[in-house]
Amino acid sequence: MRSRVTRDGSKLIVSTTDGFLLAIHDLDLNRITKDLFGFVPSNHRLALHKDTPNSEPVEDPFEYLFTSRRNRVEIIDDFPMDDEPSMVPSLEVGDVTVPSVTIMQS
Repeated sequence: MRSRVTRDGSKLIVSTTDGFLLAIHDLDLNRITKDLFGFVPSNHRLALHKDTPNSEPVEDPFEYLFTSRRNRVEIIDDFPMDDEPSMVPSLEVGDVTVPSVTIMQS
């Protein structure tokens, strides 16, 4: 797992071993542990991507994290087709909001 904070300290970008990026916007390091307590990004991501058309929608107790004013969570997993990253060996964050990533396929 690799992580980087933007130069202005407002965002934390985390690469995961599950092949997605986690961006935390309006970063407040003094509150991050309390704000994200119990949140498991990979579980949330799996729940969103269930391919069961007849299943009931699942209520997400952490939905508020995606709209909160501080430590707002974004999951980035929309990589190109046929590219399923399982490891992000380097992470470079520039002045733009989109991270630059080097992706290795397994």
